[in-house]
Amino acid sequence: MEINFIELLSKHPTFKWMKNGESIIYSGTIIVNADRYKITVKETSTNGNKKFELLDNDNVLTKFNDHLQKLKGRKVKNVTTFIDGVAQTIEENSNFPKNYCGMYITILQEYEEFTKFFIDLKSCSLSSDLTSIKASSCDAKGREHSVEIGIDFKEVKDIFYFKNYDLPEDKKKSLSMKSSSLIEFYNSYLGYIEGLQIYFDLLEMLDEFCKVIDPSDQSRRNNFRRIWLGDNVCVTITLDPFNVNTCPNFAFFGPDRLVNDFRNTLNDNLKQWDNNEDVFHGILNMLGLEKFPGKQTHSLSPSHNIELLKEDGDCSICFCSNLNNKLPEIVCNNKCCENFYHKDCLYEWLLSINSKKIFNEVQGPCPNCEKLISCPIPE
Repeated sequence: MEINFIELLSKHPTFKWMKNGESIIYSGTIIVNADRYKITVKETSTNGNKKFELLDNDNVLTKFNDHLQKLKGRKVKNVTTFIDGVAQTIEENSNFPKNYCGMYITILQEYEEFTKFFIDLKSCSLSSDLTSIKASSCDAKGREHSVEIGIDFKEVKDIFYFKNYDLPEDKKKSLSMKSSSLIEFYNSYLGYIEGLQIYFDLLEMLDEFCKVIDPSDQSRRNNFRRIWLGDNVCVTITLDPFNVNTCPNFAFFGPDRLVNDFRNTLNDNLKQWDNNEDVFHGILNMLGLEKFPGKQTHSLSPSHNIELLKEDGDCSICFCSNLNNKLPEIVCNNKCCENFYHKDCLYEWLLSINSKKIFNEVQGPCPNCEKLISCPIPE
């Protein structure tokens, strides 16, 4: 049997070994988190395949038995690697607090340099446990952008990462990167924001001049807006944040008799899209509109409740628009009804009255007009 004595002694100088028949017995002490553990390892070889077994000395197996059992049967190249595995297992599963003094010093130094470098920060704070940094600054048009930067104590070098932000993610996953320099890291964030200025401009126009029903918080992270067009019809416009001048994606919701008119208009106008045209007016042209229906203030008197429900597109079962972050997406096609329903609400309703299941949908009477209505089975 060949033993790499130099490698073993350089990493674990207290170990000794002796042959015991066809086996080799190694014994010595390893130090983990300032604690000493005396261990004995038995090496056997069968047809050139080495096998290592940890013998129970100093109650090591008793204290970490469940975790050390995972080492059995694991293929390792030599005894040094096996002993390293024992030490790592003990370290990972002991309650001894790790020494993060060096990490704390690095974080504090990086934070101090960061606050001195970016003197125009609107706000900046370091959490008391040194695990995150919150900062905000304004872009050239005065829009405030906030970000939370996490600090990964498991990393040795690249400890900073983006934890929370209100920005869309690009295909390169730029916001998933990590860095060892807080200044360089935040600079990349500011550059990312600078490249999205046209996108922010368009979102602001949609939020200002349209009746947006989703997302409710109108965040910048969400690159879509579901806009009310009136007459129980709405459209979801999905933008490409990094190619804003290209034609967005349009998805209509509402009764077929009303939606089909918008779809036909869109199909007729698609060829007229011009990447050099103002995007907001280009969207209006695609929909055949001069302007979007404005935001209206409704009376909340009892006589207006039904009309308000219908106009706002609330679900006629749960009487709300947002259910588990989902809007009503099924509309009764009966011209005299045309009520909206959440898929989950309508599905539960139809099941409760023993409606028919046909392939991947359920069919039954509309809760409002009792005409036939279909509902896909929720995933």
